[in-house]
Amino acid sequence: MSKHLVKILSTFALVILLPLIVVGAALCVTEAVPVDLTIFLGGEEYSAEGQNVTATIKVDGEESDVEFGETITIKKNSEIILTYSFSTNSVYEFYGWYQGTSSQINDDSEALSTENGYTFTIRENQNITLLKNLKQFKVEYTGFYDDEVTPINESEVVKYGSELYSLVPQAGGTFAGWRIKDENASLVAYVNATFDIANRDQNGELATITLEPVWADRMVVTYYDVDRTTVIDQDIVTSNNYSSYQVLSGNSEEVAGYIDAGYEFNAWFSEDGEAVVGQIPFTEGYVNLYLSLEELDHTTISYYTSISDGSLIAQDVLYEDEFAEYQLRTATGDVANAIPNGYRFNGWTDISGSNFTQENLLFKDGEYRLYMNLSIIDYNVQVQFNAIDTNIVDSMTFNVEDDFSSYTRSRFGYEFVGLSYNGNTYVRSGNDYLYNGSSLGDIVVANNGLTVVAVWAVDETTYPTLTWNFGFTYEGDNGLFGVYSFDGTSYSFIDITESEIVYFEDQIGVGSKQLEDNILETYFPGIDINNLYALVDGSYVHVTLDRIEVLVDDMPSGGVFSGDDMENVTFIDLYDAADMFLADDSNTMRVRFYFVR
Repeated sequence: MSKHLVKILSTFALVILLPLIVVGAALCVTEAVPVDLTIFLGGEEYSAEGQNVTATIKVDGEESDVEFGETITIKKNSEIILTYSFSTNSVYEFYGWYQGTSSQINDDSEALSTENGYTFTIRENQNITLLKNLKQFKVEYTGFYDDEVTPINESEVVKYGSELYSLVPQAGGTFAGWRIKDENASLVAYVNATFDIANRDQNGELATITLEPVWADRMVVTYYDVDRTTVIDQDIVTSNNYSSYQVLSGNSEEVAGYIDAGYEFNAWFSEDGEAVVGQIPFTEGYVNLYLSLEELDHTTISYYTSISDGSLIAQDVLYEDEFAEYQLRTATGDVANAIPNGYRFNGWTDISGSNFTQENLLFKDGEYRLYMNLSIIDYNVQVQFNAIDTNIVDSMTFNVEDDFSSYTRSRFGYEFVGLSYNGNTYVRSGNDYLYNGSSLGDIVVANNGLTVVAVWAVDETTYPTLTWNFGFTYEGDNGLFGVYSFDGTSYSFIDITESEIVYFEDQIGVGSKQLEDNILETYFPGIDINNLYALVDGSYVHVTLDRIEVLVDDMPSGGVFSGDDMENVTFIDLYDAADMFLADDSNTMRVRFYFVR
């Protein structure tokens, strides 16, 4: 390459690069240009000391304190972070960062930022104001004037440090200011809104602060019942009337209604448990006095079920003026309810078991403990064999301390099932008869004795071994004659021989036969027991049933039914009549009906 060409190229390069160098130099000069920044503090001021407001500035990461009103020089295009430092108990509220000096800010000004940390890039001289104002409080005034009667009902919004609503006393007290209601603090009184408390809720809205008055030169004496919650009376005492004030008398009408029968006034006690004697010292604020009672001499009569492990039935407390009219409790009310089934109440005993009567009851400051004197009751259970035969055939004696004994009477040809009462059959279970869980023993006790019916079932192993033989005869002067039944138009032949002519060997349903009224009409249909005849010497002679004989096997004699006993004779009666003669090998039951003219 020629030197000329090189020169041309160098010249060309210079032409190209020279503007770039100029621009670059200009840029370097721009970055180094300084700008001024002044931070002002604006808003309301509080006169009290110790309420300084501070702020910090961070320039390109380097932090320092802000001196309000002083100008600092910063290179252009620096990143600025402004931070307002405040504590929760500050008297101020932060409103935001504004463009301009504090004197230029007005109600129409718009904040650059309402965030505590405000970040921006500075490009020119700039004035910024940190705007804060005094806190505002939404206050509600409650409670009562110093007369403890007139209510207070006021509310307002006040700025920190401003005067609170003032009260004019109505009962001679001195208004000392306000305290925050329900706070655990002592009587700290505020006359100005200098509360060290949050003034806004979580949504940023003003929160209500409830105040109640603090009265000086005033003592509120409140008298409480023994429960320490019920107010009996209340007095307001000031320095003007203290010299004439007397503590409420225990005999006053106000107190009388809070003294229970059997007690008398003892004393008033202070909050710390000291008895109040005479006048109380004047104390600003509230003084609570509590009623104390003393129990009068009295006699307590306690009634128990038994000496050993007995439970309390009732208790009476008697004072001397009412003792003379008192009578020992009898078997009524609570006492009656405590007497167990099966026992008889005989009065009261003392701990030794000796009888205790009205004459033994003398007034004393103490207690009588009395115990039930009980005796067991024996109950009779009467048993009849079935619903038709109402004669009582057995009796059991029962009491609650004995087993309810099993019914053991046996009947040939039947099995004992249980005892029936009021339509229910009670079956043996353990020491009692039960029906669906109900105890017959309990019913016996509750009813002071019962008549029950024995319930039987056919013994299937016994019945098939017996054969029934029935015979009918007219026993006339000339011997035995057959018996006829007259049906109104003709005679039906019943028997013409002396021997038994009817045999029953089909024992099916025999168990129900015992319920029939008349055995003749039941087992010989068409026979009218009042229209029976015998053919005597060629003529029909009216006859009546005279007796019934029941024999076992070939025994010559047995049970006999006669007279009224024959009207409703049943199978069960026939068994009963022959029961004593039945043996294990018995196989025939003989029945003969005898008629006479």
